[in-house]
Amino acid sequence: MRDLGAIFICCLTAILAGGCSNGIGRGGKTPAPAQNATLSTAPAAAADVYFFVATESPISNSYAPEMIRIAQAYAPKGVRCHFVYADPDVTRDQANRHAAEFGLKSAGEVVYDPDHNVITRKVGATATPEVAVVTPPPAPDAQTRPSEYGLVYLGRIDDAYVGFGKRRTEPTVRDLRLALDAVLAGRDVPTARTNVIGCSIPTVGK
Repeated sequence: MRDLGAIFICCLTAILAGGCSNGIGRGGKTPAPAQNATLSTAPAAAADVYFFVATESPISNSYAPEMIRIAQAYAPKGVRCHFVYADPDVTRDQANRHAAEFGLKSAGEVVYDPDHNVITRKVGATATPEVAVVTPPPAPDAQTRPSEYGLVYLGRIDDAYVGFGKRRTEPTVRDLRLALDAVLAGRDVPTARTNVIGCSIPTVGK
């Protein structure tokens, strides 16, 4: 069942943002089916980035251009991006259409996770647009600490939003980029957890 408080916040945010668009029924080419993926299957060379997105969240939708920029900037460095649709009330077709409408399909893999068993529950994502950064497991003979692989970041993309309906012209801290730069440089992520301003991901039974 949906969190009524989260629905109210999302609706209020939609009003403040001038409405929301999920891109359903706007025509265009039919996108390829959304794919299921797991944490451990064919990991990226450096890191996998999981963006948790929503079809009807103005805040999530407003971040689509930045998600695409990050995907394009870091792909040559071994970072692979995924766009996760975890709302059980969103159909696979709606997820596909939304991903195509906002340009996400061409920037990475679309992951349909309505039961939260693919990735949502594994990383502990609870909101959109939350993002998780997962590094691949080490080679069998590698000498490495547990903190050096696995889930290394979970939180906001940046600090552009200071509250619902309140957005800076430009963010002052680009948390996701800082996390990825640290991973690529072999350093600890400076801030491993941050709070997200957005809509709650509806819960489902385990």
